[in-house]
Amino acid sequence: MEPGLKGLRTAVTGDAAGRGRAMADHLAGAGAHVAYCTLHAGDAAAAVQALSEHGTHVTVTTIPLHNGAALARWVRTAAQDFGGLDLVVCSLGEAPAEAALQLLQAARPHLLHSATKAFVAVADDAALHATLATEAEGLQLQALPAGPSAADWLAGLRPRT
Repeated sequence: MEPGLKGLRTAVTGDAAGRGRAMADHLAGAGAHVAYCTLHAGDAAAAVQALSEHGTHVTVTTIPLHNGAALARWVRTAAQDFGGLDLVVCSLGEAPAEAALQLLQAARPHLLHSATKAFVAVADDAALHATLATEAEGLQLQALPAGPSAADWLAGLRPRT
């Protein structure tokens, strides 16, 4: 278990490529509390079983990941369930940039009250990262290309000082 991640209150979106699910697995395995959302009911059912095996607080929701308003409602609910959020991982695959922006805007007030204050965008879209940067003032915004670097970044996550 990674001490920097234990007890972290996290919200993770899942994409069809499985990057978000891999991040959720990594976080739950390290002792973080995970709210996970995905587009597919089959993935949600499998995620409930797999993530719950780690013994942390886990919620799994199925929502359309291209729908920014639905993502915003989901992240606000996750923040309420966990008493706040420390980290949001946005892995939306081919969803429009507007959906990621709405997710960040909804998460931002909750993240600002945590020690970690991190929003991670897992995508290979430089324009998306630039758009998110304008809304992320006061947060750790990490733009990660899809791949193993995302898990490597999580392993080194420490609260901001």
